[in-house]
Amino acid sequence: MSLVQNITVDDVESGSRLDRWFKKRFPHIPHGKVEKLLRTGQLRVDGKRSKGNLRIESGQVIRVPPLPEPSKVKSKDQVNSKEADFY
Repeated sequence: MSLVQNITVDDVESGSRLDRWFKKRFPHIPHGKVEKLLRTGQLRVDGKRSKGNLRIESGQVIRVPPLPEPSKVKSKDQVNSKEADFY
């Protein structure tokens, strides 16, 4: 687990949607988890609750809660050859 992070949006990222910005920065976190972080108010912009469709601007500070390390996130089960025959 990482610690709480406060990340300042730079000029290049300005205009992006919050949920897409998060997915680009933390690709190992599933979209459902991002939505839950937004719903529960753990992912904040300038100290306020936000929705995924918020367009972020340069200079805004995004609070990112503690997240699991990429190696600890479960990967989807691969289809084995026995199950592949059913497809």
